[in-house]
Amino acid sequence: MTNLHSNDSRKTLDPNRHPISQASEPQDSSEPFTLAEPTQTVVPDQELEPIVIADQTQLQKADQSIEPATSIVISPSAPAVKKRRFTPKQVIIALGVTTALLGSAIAAMTFRTEQYNKIAEAERLLSETCHTATLSDADALNTAETGWNNAMARIQGVPRVPGFGAAEVQSLQTKYAGCKTNIEATKLFQEAATRSQPARSAVQRSLVLSEEEWENHLSQLDTAIEHLNLIPKTFDNSNQLKQSLPVFNAAQQRLKEYKQIRADAQKRHDREHNAVINFTAAKELYQQFEANQNVTDAKKRENVEVTLRNAIDRLRKIPPEGTTVSTEAVQLRQTYAQSLKTFEAEPAKQQLRQLAASFDRLSSDLEARISAQEFAASLNNIETRLNQLQQTAISRHPALRYFQSALEDYRFAQSLFNVCNQQPDNCFNGMNSDKYLSVTSPLFRALVDLYQVKSVSAFESVLRRRRGIRLSSATEKTAMKAVLEAADSKVKTAERLIKES
Repeated sequence: MTNLHSNDSRKTLDPNRHPISQASEPQDSSEPFTLAEPTQTVVPDQELEPIVIADQTQLQKADQSIEPATSIVISPSAPAVKKRRFTPKQVIIALGVTTALLGSAIAAMTFRTEQYNKIAEAERLLSETCHTATLSDADALNTAETGWNNAMARIQGVPRVPGFGAAEVQSLQTKYAGCKTNIEATKLFQEAATRSQPARSAVQRSLVLSEEEWENHLSQLDTAIEHLNLIPKTFDNSNQLKQSLPVFNAAQQRLKEYKQIRADAQKRHDREHNAVINFTAAKELYQQFEANQNVTDAKKRENVEVTLRNAIDRLRKIPPEGTTVSTEAVQLRQTYAQSLKTFEAEPAKQQLRQLAASFDRLSSDLEARISAQEFAASLNNIETRLNQLQQTAISRHPALRYFQSALEDYRFAQSLFNVCNQQPDNCFNGMNSDKYLSVTSPLFRALVDLYQVKSVSAFESVLRRRRGIRLSSATEKTAMKAVLEAADSKVKTAERLIKES
C-alpha cells in the first residue's frame, strides 16, 4: 500500500515520482461527483494492489494535525492514462460546435470568394471605362460615369479586413484614380460649355437683348468660369498627371475664351443699361417741358428751353443701334428737335400772329368806315412792324411774303379810299357804290393820274399783274371790295403758315 504524506514529509519522496492533481467536479456533468478510480502503478513483473484514497475531508476529520495533501505521488515514474467518459449531452454539444465551426469556415471561404469576384468585376468595368477613347461628348461621358459608378458599387461592400480583398480594393482605387479625376474634370468642362453657349451665341451674333437678359448671360458665364477654375483642383499636385489629361489643357484655353466673351457681354450689358437710363430720363425731361412750354416769362422760358435741350442730349448718348431703345430714341430725338425749333420760334411766331391780327382789325375798321387818317395810321403801323420782323431771324418765314403782298393790296385800297374821299361824285358816295372800277370810269382815270402811269393800258396791266383784280367785270364786286378780299385771303394764308411752322 502506498503511504500518504504531509507537505513536510513529501520532500523525502522519490524525485522521479510524478504528482497527480486532485480531481475536480465536471461543470457540465449531471452525475454526482465521484472520485476517479485509484491509479495503479505497474512494477515490472509485479502487479500492484489498488490503493484507495480517502477523501481529504475525511482525512482532516480523522487527524486534524495532518495537513491535507494537495497531490499524490505514485511510484514508479511511468504516467498513468486517464480515462474520461462523456455523457450524450456532451457528445451532442461537441458535435454541434464542430458543425458550427465547419460551417463558419465554409461561409468564410464563400464570402471571401464573393468579395474577390466583386473586385474582379469592378476591375473589368474600370478597365473598360478608363479606356474610353474620348470624353468630349455627352454619350462617352455618361458611359464612363456609369461604368465608374457600377464599379464602385461592386467594391463598396467589400470589408476593409485583411484577407477579404481590402488590399486589392485599395490597389484598384489607386490604379484608376486618374480615371475618376478625368471624369470629374470632363463633367465640369462640359457643364461650363453648356452654360456659356447662350452667352457666346448672343455676343457672336450681336443680339439686341434687354438688361435682364444680359445679366442672366453674365451669371451663366460666371458659373462656367468657376467650373473651369475648379478643374485644376481636381488633379493631384503632379504636373505629369495634369499634362496626361487633355481636358486640363482644353480647360485653360477655354477659360481665356470665356473671359473674353464675358468682357464683351459686360460691355453690351452696360451699354443697354446706360441707354435705358438715358431714354427714361429724356422722356421725364420732355414731360417737364410739355408742362411749362406755354409760359411767357422770359426767364422761365429760358429754363424750359434748357430742360428740352437736356432731353435731346440724353437721347444723343444712346447708340443708334444695338440697344432695345435705339430705334425709338432716334424717333424721339427728331420729335424733340422739332419741339425745340418750335419753342425757339414761338416768340417770333407770336409777333407774326400779332401782325396777322393787325390786318384783321384793319379790315374790320374799314367796314366800320374809319377815316382816311386812321386808315393811313393803321397801315403805317403794320408796315413798321413788318419791316422789323424782316430784320430778325424769321426773315425767311414764308408768312412774311404773304403779309408783304397783303400790305401792298391795302396800300392800293388806300389809294381808292383817298380818291373817293377827294372826288365823292366819281366814287358815287364812297366804297359801297355799285359802280365798278372800269377803264372808262372817272375813278380809274383818277388812279392813273395818281400813280402817274403813262397810259391807261399800262396801268390796267399793272393792276392785273400785281393786284389780280378783274377791272372789266361789270357783274362782280366793287373795286374796293375786290382789293380787300384779295388782301384778306393772303393774310389767312400767312396765318396758316404760322400755325404749321
